[in-house]
Amino acid sequence: MLLQLNHIKPYFQLFEDTDLKTLREVVDVDLYSYITITKLLLQELIARDATLVAVSSAAGKIGVPYAAVYSASKHALHGFFDSLRLEVYMTHPSSKMSITTCVIGNIDTESAKRVTAGKVRHPTRASPDDTALAIVTGALRKQREVYFPRLEVTPIPYLRAFFPSLTDYLIVNSMEAPPNRDSSLPSGAGAN
Repeated sequence: MLLQLNHIKPYFQLFEDTDLKTLREVVDVDLYSYITITKLLLQELIARDATLVAVSSAAGKIGVPYAAVYSASKHALHGFFDSLRLEVYMTHPSSKMSITTCVIGNIDTESAKRVTAGKVRHPTRASPDDTALAIVTGALRKQREVYFPRLEVTPIPYLRAFFPSLTDYLIVNSMEAPPNRDSSLPSGAGAN
């Protein structure tokens, strides 16, 4: 048995410009729905030695401009499934249930192109078919994590850990800059 959780609330805008309703929807879809479905099916998954696949994002490993709440929900998703994996190992040692978390980068879907249009400079995007194959292959191999596209997303946690300023620079420079809003701040605000 395989359960794949792969749903997303399209969202890509500055946190400062995001209304509270949208913030709640992003967390509900991108985090809470994964947790709820898992809770409802967990005993069955354990009993059947199932594979649970949680499709996440590179934004779950590193912060991304225009995606603060999405990134927060995906970071939480990784923490949840990493913790759940350990709980299942501890409480059901005879179960062969596995949890695979997928760290997915830039994929060539209409939704991704639409929400990032004018905000992200993408030299390339992986095909949805290749992405699906990587996810299924990783699940069948019972990998803990699947990184795809591999060359794009695998280095991200290491770059962040060892070269945080360089990583920030690269991410910011892969984005189209929003209008400068400093003129609207009181004197001295926003300075670090």
